[in-house]
Amino acid sequence: MEQHQAQLARLDAAATALTSALDGYLVKQGFPPGDGPLWANKRDYMSIPDKWQLRGHPHAWPGARYVLRGPDERRIYLNHDGRKHRWSVAGHYPVDADGYSCIRGRDVPKISVSSEKDATHLVAHVLRRFLPLYLGLYEQAADSAAKAAKRVAQVEAFTASLCQELLEMDPYVPDFRRTHSEHKHISFNGNGIRGSVDIGPSTAEIKVSSLPHDKAAALCRAIVETAR
Repeated sequence: MEQHQAQLARLDAAATALTSALDGYLVKQGFPPGDGPLWANKRDYMSIPDKWQLRGHPHAWPGARYVLRGPDERRIYLNHDGRKHRWSVAGHYPVDADGYSCIRGRDVPKISVSSEKDATHLVAHVLRRFLPLYLGLYEQAADSAAKAAKRVAQVEAFTASLCQELLEMDPYVPDFRRTHSEHKHISFNGNGIRGSVDIGPSTAEIKVSSLPHDKAAALCRAIVETAR
């Protein structure tokens, strides 16, 4: 047990050393320093090998997981596999309004590093092999998330405006359905007119049921006037 506690302390020290190195890296890249450290780490999981695990893996180290939190949503996951004596390093990326990663479908940087060497070995590999790729991809994901949020805001604003217009119908029976944050579907039924509107970030598709001739003519005149 004492041996495993010493090994766990060694893992903690490696995570702390990496956290400090991440601070220095961002400052050198021109990231404005804050009042305190830019990165912080927390061990949110650990497991000490029990006697049954040690029977199959007599040289197993503790398993552990660290979350290194940086500015905004920058986050690095540091996992230690006690049986293989290796670190695995991966990153977190911004998501859109529906909770989907803004980098889905792309190759993301992940590396594996031996934990049997000292902390400087882990730091050197992360700074050289992982961090530049991660930070570059993170910026792309953050830009995609910002653009997605803007599109969602456009859809929300137009939907609210359109609903206000439809309130003039008597009776007005709305039916809202959203299949995606950037798209909404509204059905309406009032004054003998039934239809629906499918709303996207910059366009809307309007469908109307069969109409009496006078209302159909009025709708066509409105379309012609709008097209001018």
